[in-house]
Amino acid sequence: MKTRITWSLSRACGFGGWLLIGCMVVVGIVNILTAANEDKASPRDYVFVVAIVLVLLVLFVINVIGALVGFVELLRCRTRREVMQSCIALFLNVLPWIIVGTWTWMV
Repeated sequence: MKTRITWSLSRACGFGGWLLIGCMVVVGIVNILTAANEDKASPRDYVFVVAIVLVLLVLFVINVIGALVGFVELLRCRTRREVMQSCIALFLNVLPWIIVGTWTWMV
């Protein structure tokens, strides 16, 4: 069975989104630890909030492209294995937004 380029693109976008989330968490922890040792950390916090918003915007674009490509691939599937691969790719792209939405709702 050949792996289609659309499935690979959707999977790459999903992993890219998770990589952005991981980097955002690491940078956030570093920012919190360094801001705790400074007296005037408010300008740095403002820049960090802007950076988080920009990362979420990039994450949105990457995951929307990946989800759309994965959905198109799901419509083209013929076998059960292809359907499962497309569902995994869709899950990789949708799960970060489920987590962000749940976290926003809980906070």
